[in-house]
Amino acid sequence: MVEERLGVPELGESGGAVALFESDKTPVDDGFMGEVLGLMALSREELIGIVGGLGEGTLDAVLVPGKRSARRDITHVVDAEEWYVSQLGRRHQEIYEEGLRGEVGQGRLGTVERLRITRPYMVAALEAALAEDRQGPFVRKAHVKYPEEEWTLRKVLRRFLEHEREHVWTIEKTLGELHA
Repeated sequence: MVEERLGVPELGESGGAVALFESDKTPVDDGFMGEVLGLMALSREELIGIVGGLGEGTLDAVLVPGKRSARRDITHVVDAEEWYVSQLGRRHQEIYEEGLRGEVGQGRLGTVERLRITRPYMVAALEAALAEDRQGPFVRKAHVKYPEEEWTLRKVLRRFLEHEREHVWTIEKTLGELHA
């Protein structure tokens, strides 16, 4: 363990605050961004590989009462990523939203299709934040439960990676139980 943060409201809970570590305050450079985007691509590819061929019944199966189905987990992952982008500020949220609107218009995306289509526009917002040196720490008081929670570009990137990995594991475990 390198660092421990105490007093983070609802840490580990869906919708809870996310710790800001000292390492999150280190500026992101092009090399680090490239590494993270590569890992994000691999993680997304793995998740789509797991859920891409599932039938509707399997996507909606709830094996543990009170837990999410695979469909709800997938939706939660993308919703959270949209929220992480929003923490960069209104401009970066608009970069994502405008790109996505240009791709799909006002139509609704299927659950797995949403995994595939949203990521490039999120990456565009992340790359714009780097190009504009939007490093942080900063707070975004709109659409937040904890308006004093500090964010940095590095923290946003960290959450993209760790959050999706948590849900890849959860979905794999859930599907494993379905087929056991």
